[in-house]
Amino acid sequence: MKVKIILRQATPALIGYYKPDKIDEAWYLRPSSLKGVWRWFMRALVAGALYDLGYLHGCRGRSIVLKPTRSEVMAVSYIVGKVFGMGYADPEGKESEVSRIRMLVKPLKSPRVDKASNILGESLQRLRLLSRSRKGIDPFCFCDGEFKVTLLVSKRQGAEEVAIKALPLALTLSGLGKGARRALGSFDVLDIEMEHLSLPERLPKLLNELHESVKEEIEQRSNRLEKFGLKRSAEAGRVDLPPMPLLSKAMPARHPASEIYLARGPRLRWQQLHNFFLRSYRCQVLYGNSKAQDTLRRKLEAWVLGLPREQRKQNTGYRAKGVARRASPILVAYHTKEHIYGDGAYITSFLSLDWPSQIEWRDSIRRQRTCQLIPVNQGRVVSALSDAIDELKRYLSRCGARVHRIWP
Repeated sequence: MKVKIILRQATPALIGYYKPDKIDEAWYLRPSSLKGVWRWFMRALVAGALYDLGYLHGCRGRSIVLKPTRSEVMAVSYIVGKVFGMGYADPEGKESEVSRIRMLVKPLKSPRVDKASNILGESLQRLRLLSRSRKGIDPFCFCDGEFKVTLLVSKRQGAEEVAIKALPLALTLSGLGKGARRALGSFDVLDIEMEHLSLPERLPKLLNELHESVKEEIEQRSNRLEKFGLKRSAEAGRVDLPPMPLLSKAMPARHPASEIYLARGPRLRWQQLHNFFLRSYRCQVLYGNSKAQDTLRRKLEAWVLGLPREQRKQNTGYRAKGVARRASPILVAYHTKEHIYGDGAYITSFLSLDWPSQIEWRDSIRRQRTCQLIPVNQGRVVSALSDAIDELKRYLSRCGARVHRIWP
C-alpha cells in the first residue's frame, strides 16, 4: 500500500538538528519530527477511546494530581504500535516490531533559510525565549518549502489505514518543531493520493470516523486489555477528568474532555495566534494596555498556558513543584486556503488532570517579594482552562476573527 501527501509550509518552522540553532538542509522536514506528532495524536485517539469505553482511570502521583497507570501506558503503547502498525517496543521483548509504515520525505521546493529574527520578527515570543536561553544566539528557521511525503505499508496486519488517516488530522491540528503548539511549523496538506482509501471532506467527519474506528479495534481486543490489568467501568470517563490529554467526546465534570475550534477572519495572522500566550501582547490587544491585568492574571490561572512561566531576571512567575515542565493544553495551528480542510486557526484544547498538585507563584511589588502556593485540583483546572479559552475567543474577536466549535 502506498500513500502520497503533498505539504506546503503555512508558517515558518524551527525543526531540530544536532545544533539547535541550525537547520538540517539535507532534510529540512525531518521524518522523525513528522512521526513524533503523528504518534502523539494516535496516542490521543487511543487514550480517548479507552476513556470513553471506561478503561482509562489513572492514579494519584506524588507531585501530579492524576496520571495514567503503568498498565494504561503499556496498553496505549501496545495498541498504537501493534494494532495500528506504528512500531512497538515490548518491555519483555517478545512482541517488539518496527513500524509497518515506512515514511519517505522529499523536498519539491527548497525552503528559504534565514535567521529567525529576519523571518519571524524580533517581537515573536518564541524567538525572544530562544535568544534569552542561548545568550543572544539568533537561531535559523525556514519557510515557503514544499514537500512530498510517501508512506509505504510493508505488511497489512492490523488497522494501518486508520493510522494513515490520522496523519492529516495531526498536521491540521499541530505544527512541527519548536513552537509547534503556538502556530509555528504549520504545514498545509495540499493533496493526498491513497490506494483504496478516501478522506472525508470535512475535519469533524474525519475525527468522528477515526474515533469510532479506534473504539471498534479496541473493543475487539477486550481480552488483551484484561491481560494488561485494565478493568472496564461504566461510570469511568464521566466523573473524573482524564489522566492525560486525549481526543474524546466525553463530558467529565460537565465539561468537554477535548474541543476543537476554528477561527477565521480576513485580518487574522499567525503571529497574533502565537503571541496570545504572551501576557503583554494579549493585554495590549484586549485592553489597549500591555501592563493591564487580564482574567488569567487576576485569578492566578496563567499556569494553564504551560509551565514554567517566569521572568528569570525578576525571579517572578509560575513554577511547578516537583515537575520540570508541563506543556500547554491548548494547541494552535494556522492554515491557508490551500489546505484540504480550509484556512484559519485550528484551536484544540485538552482537559486533563496531569498537572502538578502544587504551583508556586512569585511576584515582586515595590521591590517586595511575595510567594503563594496554588493547590491544583479538578475544579481549578476546569476553571483555568475555561477562562483561557474564553479569553482566547475574545482576543481573536478583537483580531477580526469569528470563532466556532467544530468538534465534538
